[in-house]
Formats: sequence, structure tokens, C-alpha cells
Amino acid sequence: MLIVYVFQIALFKYTDATKQSSESQRLLIISLDGFRHDYLHEHYLPALNRFHNDGVRATHGMRPSLTTLTYPNHISIATRMYPEEHGIVHNSLYDRLLKLTIGMNNRDDGQWSDPKVEPIWITATKQVFI
Repeated sequence: MLIVYVFQIALFKYTDATKQSSESQRLLIISLDGFRHDYLHEHYLPALNRFHNDGVRATHGMRPSLTTLTYPNHISIATRMYPEEHGIVHNSLYDRLLKLTIGMNNRDDGQWSDPKVEPIWITATKQVFI
């Protein structure tokens, strides 16, 4: 009986500590469009240098899915899928039926901002991380 009681206390303390640590953690992803690999070292950028020196970063960066396109790569980061899987293959496109150019800057257009797979922020919201 005493062992069960001690186990329950330990489990309660562990659960409480896990909850506190997960609530205090934040993730900030900085994506710089058109930012060459050597800009950080060639120019005076104190704020970015501080993020670089004090933060956590991907040593080798990201291999772009579509080299010159921002939005498909951002969705690939958020979904861990390639563009052919999440359906966003360009920064913008012309819809012949709607006779409208839609893209990443059209925040009012839900069909463009809704990839075929679930982005990380939706998953986190469902798991009560946000």
C-alpha cells in the first residue's frame, strides 16, 4: 500500500513538472526570403547575430522543396510533407473558374491557405500545446 502511495505522489510530481515545462516553452521560426547563406557574416546585423549565436538553429539549414518559392517551402516546414503531398506548389496561381489570382498574400481566401495535410499549428492546438 505504501509503495502505491509513493508511486502516486511521484507520478503527480512528474506530471506537474512536465506540465509546467511544456507551458513555458516557445518556438520561433525565422524564415528569411532571399537571404543568402553569407549575409549574416558579411553585414552588420546585431539582432540576427544574437538569434544566431544564442538560439538553436539547423546547422545545415533547410533543403528547399522548390528552390525559389517561399510559400510551398513554408508549408513543407509546417507539415513535414513535400509540395506534391500538401498541394501548395507555387506562391500564387490563377484560377480560371474564379478568374482570380490567389496566393499566399490573399489571407481572405481560405482555399489557398488550407493545405491538404494538417500544419503543425493545427496539430499543436488540438493537443493543447498552444
